[in-house]
Amino acid sequence: VSVAYYRLLLARQLVVSTNENLRAARDFESKVKQLVQGGEASEADLTKASLESALLERTAEAMKLEAELANHDLASFWTTDVGVPLVLADDLNNPASAPTLPQEDNLYLKRPEFQIFSAQIDGFKADARQARALMLPQLNLSFQYGIDSLHVTTRDRGYAGFVHLDIPVFDFLRARSEQRQFQSMAAQAEADKNIGKRLLSKEYQDALSQVASSYSQISVTEHQVELAKSNLNLSRLRFEGGEGTALDVVSAQSLLVQAQIDFYTTRANYLNAQSALKVASGQ
Repeated sequence: VSVAYYRLLLARQLVVSTNENLRAARDFESKVKQLVQGGEASEADLTKASLESALLERTAEAMKLEAELANHDLASFWTTDVGVPLVLADDLNNPASAPTLPQEDNLYLKRPEFQIFSAQIDGFKADARQARALMLPQLNLSFQYGIDSLHVTTRDRGYAGFVHLDIPVFDFLRARSEQRQFQSMAAQAEADKNIGKRLLSKEYQDALSQVASSYSQISVTEHQVELAKSNLNLSRLRFEGGEGTALDVVSAQSLLVQAQIDFYTTRANYLNAQSALKVASGQ
């Protein structure tokens, strides 16, 4: 659910970002058309500007489709009306808080999977002990005391003792086979538990690394977006002043689009990594 939630938030943010860049690209295309009409720009410049607008329009449609599919994916967890747009709290534009890393070691051992493994092992060992008990002679002792009469008279008092000895003969091999079978199942469950320790410890360490790496990249992508916006503004000013080319503006626009995609993707990855760390820690 967390993965689907952040997928939808990311898709919606990319739709907004792409549409903003599309409007800016169309505005630049319109200005280039005016310059071409005035003889201040070439048809090649207009072609480059139009191509950038067409590419961003295609990207915007792809992002819109991704947002719709992500909405379907998240809504399918609780409703059949998956086409209804979900109202969600947006975490991607909020300042990212520093990760709170676990202070204890081997927190993955608290995951419920290990409780299941331990319960299976204990159950198989108990079954093996029960099967072993069937291989041993069974001795039952009972003692009775009372009145054996239709009338309550003291002379009819009596007591009796019984000894019952059951020696397994025909069921001995069957009981031994069951014991070995349960012992084998307990050993297999123990092996599965050890394999689970290795795999889940890897998952836990992966989650720790992803949280730390994603958080460190957030500030880098923020600076990347600022530089891309500044580069785009300078490229437009140089083009309008006759010192730059339309290709510089188009390239700067593409760099800004990619920088914004990286920015929101990194934030979504960070929030996803925090959820994965909680799962890996047994929370």
